[in-house]
Amino acid sequence: MEKNVLLAGKEYPAGGTIASVAMNHNRKVVITAPFATEQNEEKVPAAEINTVMWNKSSSISSRSLVLQAENEFRQIDEAILIFDTSWFAPNFQSMTPELCTKAVDTMVSNYLYLSQELVSRFTKLKHGTIIYMLKTAAGFADSLGSRGETLGTPAGILPKAAESMFEALAESIAAKYATSEDFKILLFRGDSTAPDGSFAAWMFEYLDTLAANKGKPDIRHAAQWIKMGSKPPAGFSSLFRK
Repeated sequence: MEKNVLLAGKEYPAGGTIASVAMNHNRKVVITAPFATEQNEEKVPAAEINTVMWNKSSSISSRSLVLQAENEFRQIDEAILIFDTSWFAPNFQSMTPELCTKAVDTMVSNYLYLSQELVSRFTKLKHGTIIYMLKTAAGFADSLGSRGETLGTPAGILPKAAESMFEALAESIAAKYATSEDFKILLFRGDSTAPDGSFAAWMFEYLDTLAANKGKPDIRHAAQWIKMGSKPPAGFSSLFRK
């Protein structure tokens, strides 16, 4: 059965690989594109990929994003919020007042606004799955060697702080709505070494297997991240109860 999916957070064309993998897994796709003032160059999406502008600093734009996706499909089956620390990192390597403000708009408030809109909409419609897709990266604290030398290039203070916020947001929302009968929340986690194509292919296969099982989420594991490469347990006993 074909599903309709909204991809948000890693805009087209950067998120194009994830969108293509979604389509290969029997999904129609709407993916966010940078707001007009943020675009550096025009890139035409593939014919099968629908894009919609998203002003990340605006709560109204997040609401419009959800409504436009619904207008395209009639309903959203899956909404995937993507946070890729390494993708954000090059634009946030220093800390200035201007960058701090931009970081909040680009990596923090946008996910808060969109999460709120999706929870509200899916509760009203009693349908849908919210998926948090996190790709972590090493920061300063992770990259110190035993003698204090820096190993590799850390993601930067602002991207790592935002990564932690995204992680906490996903876990908190998943825990708060663990008993909801209206919609589901799932958390998927990989790291910067995982290509988008591999991560997305594994995730969509995992989602399709869970959907085929038709179990109900076990609230004891609602806020736990599913790590890339994991396989659904036999009978889904540890994630789902019959």
